[in-house]
Amino acid sequence: MSLEEQGTILFNRVMSSSSNGDVADVDFFLPKALIIYEQINPSDPDGLYHYALLHMVGEDFEATLDKVREGLAQMPDYVLLLGVGAEAAIGLGDSVLARDFYTHLLNVYDAELGASRIGYDHHQPMFPAYRAAAESFLNEG
Repeated sequence: MSLEEQGTILFNRVMSSSSNGDVADVDFFLPKALIIYEQINPSDPDGLYHYALLHMVGEDFEATLDKVREGLAQMPDYVLLLGVGAEAAIGLGDSVLARDFYTHLLNVYDAELGASRIGYDHHQPMFPAYRAAAESFLNEG
């Protein structure tokens, strides 16, 4: 099995376990997933989104933002990275940065949904979730 296949399997396991509240499973598989992703060293926005999500699950918000910034340097309007970037900023207590990410997300949302970006097809449920989070956050302030 290739590193990419291992990474996909571990990513899916960690995300599923996290969604189900299975802390023991996350604690077991997250370090393995991070090691594989470090070896893969993704450089495309979708791969960096996956890597950022793994860091987010581990509550390493600085590492999440590092991957977000790396991906946004290539594709500044990538909605998935903007969403997870805002979440990481909130985790760090940086409401100004979260506001910037969420504002940008809402500004490009409709145009980006019409774009055929790598990874967008695999993460459709995240789009309305990020949009709702952005609207809620920005309406609170």
